[in-house]
Amino acid sequence: MFLALQLSLLLFLASCSLIADSNQPLTNTAEVVLVGDNGTVNPNGAIYVPIDSVVSPAVSPLSGYAFKRWDVSGNIEIIGSLTNPGSALRIKGDGTVTALFERERTVLTVAIPDHGTISIASGSHSYPCDTMISLIATPDTGCQFSSWTGTTGNAATSITMDGNKTITAIFIEIPAVPGVVYV
Repeated sequence: MFLALQLSLLLFLASCSLIADSNQPLTNTAEVVLVGDNGTVNPNGAIYVPIDSVVSPAVSPLSGYAFKRWDVSGNIEIIGSLTNPGSALRIKGDGTVTALFERERTVLTVAIPDHGTISIASGSHSYPCDTMISLIATPDTGCQFSSWTGTTGNAATSITMDGNKTITAIFIEIPAVPGVVYV
């Protein structure tokens, strides 16, 4: 028992040797700078950690942004994937880690209208969040624009891509009038 206590005390004193003099830099430590681009990282800024330690930063994107990937420079290794916001960092030496965020993307789905066309081709289109999109509905001969599904406005209108949207133009046939030729 006495031998185990001595061994524990010896190990404790050996582990405290890193805290020698507060005026001297700690040995076996690295400076790691953690920053966010269009979001935050916690911890943030410069931190000092023991070599070979593992740091698991948390990321928080600004509104309208999503985590894209880690950008790592220096002697730092990613444990996991550069595109996983939950990846940990093994600190091998000094370095900088930046969490990169990108604008969230929204999808505009344009349905094929009957009796006319829309200025944007039918199908799904991806846009950065909050992008303004102009739409023009053009009726076929003998038809007229009636309304939109998925938005409001005249035949020429704009929508803000603040979320996924599905739109189409509604056209109606103009009743035939005897003696009138539509061009």
